[in-house]
Amino acid sequence: MDTTGSKNIIRDIMWYLLGSAIPMTIAFIRSPIYTRIFSPEDYGYYTLAFITFNYLSLVFFSWLSGCVWRYYNQFKKEKKLNTLITGIVQLFVLSSIILGLLTIIWYGMIHNELFHKLVLLSFFYYLTNELIVLLFINVKLEGKAKLYNLLISFKSSLAFLLLLLMTFKLNYGIEAFLSSTIIMNGLLIIGYIIWLGKKSFLNFFQIDIPVLKLLINYGGVGIILNLSLLILVNSDRYFIQWFDKIEHVGIYNQIYNLGQISVSALINVFMAAINPSLLHEYENNLEGSNSITNYYIRIFIYMFLPLTIYFSLFSKQLSTVLLGEKFRVGYPMIPYIMVSSFLYGLVLFNEIKLKFANSFRRIIILFLVSGLINIVLNLLLIPEFGYQVAAVTTLIAYFILFTGFYFSDSNQYFKDHGIQQLLLRILPVVLLQCLLDVILRKIIHLDINVILSVLEALLFLIIYILYTRKLRISLFKQ
Repeated sequence: MDTTGSKNIIRDIMWYLLGSAIPMTIAFIRSPIYTRIFSPEDYGYYTLAFITFNYLSLVFFSWLSGCVWRYYNQFKKEKKLNTLITGIVQLFVLSSIILGLLTIIWYGMIHNELFHKLVLLSFFYYLTNELIVLLFINVKLEGKAKLYNLLISFKSSLAFLLLLLMTFKLNYGIEAFLSSTIIMNGLLIIGYIIWLGKKSFLNFFQIDIPVLKLLINYGGVGIILNLSLLILVNSDRYFIQWFDKIEHVGIYNQIYNLGQISVSALINVFMAAINPSLLHEYENNLEGSNSITNYYIRIFIYMFLPLTIYFSLFSKQLSTVLLGEKFRVGYPMIPYIMVSSFLYGLVLFNEIKLKFANSFRRIIILFLVSGLINIVLNLLLIPEFGYQVAAVTTLIAYFILFTGFYFSDSNQYFKDHGIQQLLLRILPVVLLQCLLDVILRKIIHLDINVILSVLEALLFLIIYILYTRKLRISLFKQ
C-alpha cells in the first residue's frame, strides 16, 4: 500500500475514533451513573425488550443497509444509483409497516407496565436508528468520515443531555434510555429531509422488479447471517431468564456491554475506517486482495491484541469504576467477553471477502453451527453452573466461528511472514506485563487500589507504545 493510502486510512481512523469518542465517553459515564440508580430488574426488562427488537430489526431493517454496502459502488458505476435508493426506500416502508403490526400484537399481550413502555419505545428506537443508517450510509461510502462523525457526535451529545434532564429533572425511569435517543433521531431525520428538499429525484411509485429481487435475494442471506450472529451473541439472555432470574439478565447484559463500549466499539471504528478501501479492493480485485487484507490485519493485531489483554487484566477494576455495586459481581466474565470481541473482529475480514466471493452457503453454515453450539452449551451449563457460564459458552462459540472462517478462506493470514514477525515482537512485552501484575497482586500481595491500577494500566500502555515505536512507524509507512 502506498504512503498516501496509509495516510488516508490513518485520517479516517482518527475521524471515526473522534466520532465514536463522544458516544463511547457517554457510555462510560452513563454506566456508573445509571447502574447506581436503576435496579438489575429494570435492566433485565430493558435488556429483553431491546435485544428482542434487535432480532426483529435485523429481519426487517439491517439487511437493507447491507444491500447498500454491497451494491452501492456497482450501481454508481452503472449510473443507476437512484434506482437502488428507490428500491431500498420501498422495502424500508414495507418492513416498517409489518414490524409495526407485530409490535402492536406483542404490546397487547404484555401486562407489566414497565415492559409495556419498553416494547413500544424499542420499536421507535430501532425504526429511527435504522432510518438514520440508511440516510447517511452514502456519506460513509463516499469516504466523508468527517461529516458523518460530526453529525453522530452532535446527536449523541444532545441525546445524553436530554437523558440527564428526563431522569434527574422529569423523573423518568429506565425507558428514558430509549426516549431521549428517539427524540434526537427524529429531529435529525426531519433536518435531513428539510435539507434534502428538491435534491431528491426518487420516484417512490416506480417499482423496478429486477432490482427488488436482487436486493431481497441478497438481503435474505443477510437476514440469516445476522440472525445467526444474534443467536450467537444474545440468545444467552433468554436462557438466563428461563433458568435463572430477570435480575441476572440485567447484570449479565451490563457486563457484556463493557465489552461493547471498549474493545468492540474500537474495532467498529477501525472497520468503519477501512471498509471503503477494502470494499473497493474486493469489488475490483478480489483474487489479488490478500496483500491489502493482511496489511489491515497487521494493524488490527497491533492495535487490538494488547487492548484486549489490558481490558481483561484489569477487569475487576473496570467493573468497580463503571458499574454500580449490585452489578460488579459479574466482573469475572469480562475477559471472556473481551476475547470474544477480538475474535469476531478477525472473523469480519474473512466474512466480507467470502460475501464478495458469493460463498453465502458457507457463511450461513458457519454462523448457524456456532449459534447452535452456543444454544446447546447454554442449555446444558446455565442450569448447572449459573448465568456467568454464558460468557464462557459464547467465547467457545466465537472460537469455533473464527476457526471455521479462517480455514474457509484461501488467505490463511497467520502464515504471512509479516504477521508472524508482528506477533513475535508484541506478545513478549504484553505477556511480561501480565506476569508482573500477577506477581504484584497474587504473590507479593500488594494492595493496589483502583487509582493505582489505572496508573499501572497507563504505564503498561505507554511501555507498549514506546517499545513498538519502530514497528509502528514501519507498519504505517507501508
